[in-house]
Amino acid sequence: MKDVSRREFLKTLCLGITVAALQNLPMTTAFADSAISKTKIISKSDRENLVATVARTVQVSYKIDKNTIIEVTRFTDIDGQNVTLNRSVKEDGTGELVYTKAQKTKKSKLTNQSYDVFLKLATSKSMPQTRGANVGSDVTGSQYKHIFVSNLSYTIDNTAIAQIKIGGVETAASLLITGLHLPGSTAVTVGSFLVSVVLATSPSKVVINQSLYEVHFAYDNSYYTHCYHDILYSYDSGGHLMDTTKSYHQAVGG
Repeated sequence: MKDVSRREFLKTLCLGITVAALQNLPMTTAFADSAISKTKIISKSDRENLVATVARTVQVSYKIDKNTIIEVTRFTDIDGQNVTLNRSVKEDGTGELVYTKAQKTKKSKLTNQSYDVFLKLATSKSMPQTRGANVGSDVTGSQYKHIFVSNLSYTIDNTAIAQIKIGGVETAASLLITGLHLPGSTAVTVGSFLVSVVLATSPSKVVINQSLYEVHFAYDNSYYTHCYHDILYSYDSGGHLMDTTKSYHQAVGG
C-alpha cells in the first residue's frame, strides 16, 4: 500500500468510535429550544456542551453487501430526535446517503468517495478504541510531534445555514458528508461545532478549514493518535468576519 493510502486509511479508521447512548446523559432543554429557534443566541458554555452531548451518542458500523460498502452512523440530535445516516459506497466511488430523522427520510447521491478506505474499515477485525477522545484542546508537549496529513475546506452558504437552523446536526453532518466526503463520525463531530456556531452568531456564511495531523512520540517516532484542527469562520451579510471558532479533537487511528 502506498504511504498516502495508508495515511488516508488511518485517518478514516480512527473515526469508527462507538460511545455511550444519550440516555446516560440528560439532555439540556436549552439545546432543544435552540434547535427550533432562528434567532436565539446561546452562550459559549452551551456551545461546548452541545458538541459534547452529541458526541456521546455517536455509533458507527460497517458491513459489505456484495461489492458495496455500507456505513451506518447513528446519533441523537440536539432536539432529542434519533438520526440514522446510511451511506453506501461502490467500487467506482459513487454511492448514496439515506438519512432518517423523526420518521422522515431523505436521499442524496454521492461521488468521489474513497472505496479503498471504506473497504478497510469494513474488513477491520475490530474498531479502534478512543484514547480520551478529547474535544476542545490540542495535544501539546515536547514528548509529541505533529505530522501533517491533509487540509480540507468547505463553505456553508446562507441557504444551507437556514436549513441547519431547522434541521440541526443531522442537516450539518449530511452537508459535510456530501461536500467533504467525511466518514460519519467526524462529520457528526464537525457538524455539531457548525450548529453551535450557527445558533450563536446567525451568520450569512461559514467557512470550515480542517487540518489533520498524525501525532507521534518524539523519542521513537511511534504513532500516538490523530489530531483534528478545525477553524470555523463566521461572516455577516456584508462579508465581515463575525466570529472565529477553533476546535481540536483526537482519536486513535490504528
